[in-house]
Amino acid sequence: MVDRRLAHLALLVCVGLFPALASALDATYEGVLEPERRGSGATTIPIVVVLRDLGGALEGTVKTSEPLKASAPIGSGSNIYGDCKVNVDLTKTFTLRLYGRCDPQSFTGFYLLLDKQKRATTRGNFSLPRKAPEPVKLDTRRSSTPPSCLKANTQCLIACPREDETAGFICSNRCRTKLQTCKTKANKSAPLLDAD
Repeated sequence: MVDRRLAHLALLVCVGLFPALASALDATYEGVLEPERRGSGATTIPIVVVLRDLGGALEGTVKTSEPLKASAPIGSGSNIYGDCKVNVDLTKTFTLRLYGRCDPQSFTGFYLLLDKQKRATTRGNFSLPRKAPEPVKLDTRRSSTPPSCLKANTQCLIACPREDETAGFICSNRCRTKLQTCKTKANKSAPLLDAD
């Protein structure tokens, strides 16, 4: 029992001393894969990568668009001090390998796309910024009420990023502005009482 308490205390001390370890990678990145040689018929490929760090191992999904439209879960991945490697079988014939630097703001590096059917390899690089979270939309079909405004504000604040203080601050200010707008609409739509 004492050993368990000491281990728990040691974990809390580590989290306090190394806050970067406490905030595991959990982000969506979006951009394009840029081939080294475009003249050989290779073109840019739009890509969305979702990464979740599970203590050094990465899981998530990779989705590409035309000219190679595919979506698949990550087969294997690792994050060792910000050096990330991702392997995914996009289709039966295409395998994608991504390797480079990853952090909460971006995932940048090099890729290798293997076409098993043609026995061809395409190499290139990528620079994928973190995709901004989708804004929470208020339900405009119903009239605004103070409780619905507070509920929408709570959902908006929950969607704000926690890893980046600046982005979190901007997001919370946007939520505050939406709350004030909602409250104004609620006050306008409330029936006026007759003052006799």
